[in-house]
Order: sequence, then structure tokens, then C-alpha cells
Amino acid sequence: MKPEFRKKLPAFLIPVLFAGSVTFFSKRQEWVEEFYTKSLYPTISETQRSISGIFPFSVGDVIYALLILYLILRIFRFVLKLKKQENKKSLLINVFLSTTSAILWIYTVFYILWGMNYYHTGVSSVFNLPEESVDKKEIFLLTNELKDSLNKCAQLKMVSPQVNPKLSFYKQAAVQSYKRLEIYFPALIFKTPSFKASLFGEAANYMGIQGYYNPFTGESQINTHTPGFILPFVSCHEIAHQLGFASESEANFVGFLAAKHSEDVRVRYSAYFNMFMYAAAQLKRTDSTEIKQIVKQLHPDVKKDLLLYYKHLSKYEGWLQDGSGFFYDIYLKQNRQKNGIGTYGEVTGWLISYRKKYKQL
Repeated sequence: MKPEFRKKLPAFLIPVLFAGSVTFFSKRQEWVEEFYTKSLYPTISETQRSISGIFPFSVGDVIYALLILYLILRIFRFVLKLKKQENKKSLLINVFLSTTSAILWIYTVFYILWGMNYYHTGVSSVFNLPEESVDKKEIFLLTNELKDSLNKCAQLKMVSPQVNPKLSFYKQAAVQSYKRLEIYFPALIFKTPSFKASLFGEAANYMGIQGYYNPFTGESQINTHTPGFILPFVSCHEIAHQLGFASESEANFVGFLAAKHSEDVRVRYSAYFNMFMYAAAQLKRTDSTEIKQIVKQLHPDVKKDLLLYYKHLSKYEGWLQDGSGFFYDIYLKQNRQKNGIGTYGEVTGWLISYRKKYKQL
């Protein structure tokens, strides 16, 4: 071992030790549940939101933007230095060690602040629900019931004003939805909201992003350049992440329950609209004839919104969305979501289980 490498090794082993300890702890679900989910995480999350909520803009987006700029500058400097450096091997070793150390530190902080939630029992324990397998009959019944609820909301929404595009509407609607959900499920207390509009604006559409949670600042961000009837549900979905539901299917389920309990018909409409799309997509894979018949029965306003939404999606399709989707798919698979992006659609299993238990949606 070369002397220079020996000098750097002790400093390199520190992040390795921390990352290894976090990984070891996360594999013990009973530890995660008892010492993290029920004890440490609620304090971390509320503290984060208390701090980031002070600022009217997305602190996390600013950090991400500065980090991207920093990485570009570092790569540029590295290329210039590599051209001038005589001992290129030494430089490459140093860059490898420093880059790996940085990645390990980010990994450790990410799991301590939020990522450990991927390993707790989640919806199954909070709601005492088994995760149901989805067969053709159940998905047909689910899609039909969601269609009926969606049509009822559409009829009521006709006499309501259009969804307020201001961020304040989505924030207030989501927070109030959780206050009502808390009456039925006291474990879902949500305090100290930190809810922001994404600073990336329309650019987020090119990456297929409607909303996201920042685990380093505790903020929920929504893309306000998404059709308004989608966003009340997206807002509730992101708050579910703040509450520690890391799995996308579970965040979808909890977000739906919150939104469906809202007093505002526009929020309920958003919940049923999003769930109908997941159920319809699943039914289409098993019976394309049935789904065509169900779609024909949709309220005219729902059909109009579906057309608007698909036009919105097609407008931003391209290599950037494919690329971001590819990497996000890998990320999800590395965090116990074996179907990657397809995990979002697995919410239908939870909906079927809930429907069986409570006899309604």
C-alpha cells in the first residue's frame, strides 16, 4: 500500500463505518419500528419542517440547484487538472476516495433523516390491513366503484368554482384533509406543515415530476405547472411521505384516504380521479374490453379532464423524462420497491383491502 493512500484510508473508513452501521440497523425491522419510526423520526421530521417552514421558498430546491452547479464546476476543474497532472493515477485515486466518501455520507444522512422509513411496517400496521393480491374480478369491482365515486364528485364540482391555482389552496386543502383523517386514524397526526411550490417550474414536467419530498429539509414540493385537478391529491401524497410512508404505493393510499375525507369536493374529485387512473390501467392489462365500457360511462367533465391530462403528459414526453424515469426506477428498486415506478400502481392492492374491510371507498 502506497504511503499517500495509507494517509487517506483512516478518513475514508469513517463514512464506511457509519454507512455500514445504518445499513445493519435498517435490516432489523423491529428496531426500525420501535426506535426510529415511533421515536426518532417524528422528532426529526417536525424539527425539519419547523426550520424549513420559516422560508417562503423551497430551501431544498435551492440546495439541489447549488449542488448541481457545484458538481459541474468540480467536474470541469477535474478535467483541467487531469490534463496538467503528471501522476494521473494518484489524482484518480484521490478523486475516487473523496467521491465515494461524499456518497457514503449522503447515504448515511439520507437514511437517518428519512430513508429508514422504507423498512418499517407502514400501512399494514397503521391500518391493520393485509396487502391484497389483485385478481381480475377485484380490480373490475374496484374500477367500477371508483368510477361511480368520481362521477358523483364531477356532478357536484360543476357548481363549484375552478380549483384555485395558488399554492395556498393546495396547502390548506391538504392540511385540512389530514385533520379530518386524524379523527378516524389518530396515528396520522400532522403538524407544522412545510409545503412549497417547486422552484424548477415547468422544467419539472420534462422529468415527469408532479411533486416530491425533500428528505434533507423535510419539505413537500408540488409542481404547480401540473393540471390543477391532479394537485390536491399530489399534495396529500407528499404529506404522507412527510409522515414517514416512504413506499410510493403506501403514500398513494394514505394520500387518497386523506383527500377522500376532505369537505371540498375538488379535493375528493382529485383523489378519485388519480385512483381511477391507477385502477383503470391495471384493468386494461387484464381486460381491455371492460375498461372501454367503463370509460364510456364516465361523466363528460371527467372525460374532458382525462383528455386534458393525457395531452399534458404527451406534451413533455422525451429523452429527459425517460432518463429521469430510468434512474428513479433504479432508486425505488434499491429501496425495497421491487417493481420500481410500477410501485405507484400497487396502491390498488391497498384499496381492495380497505374496500373489503370497510365495505366502501
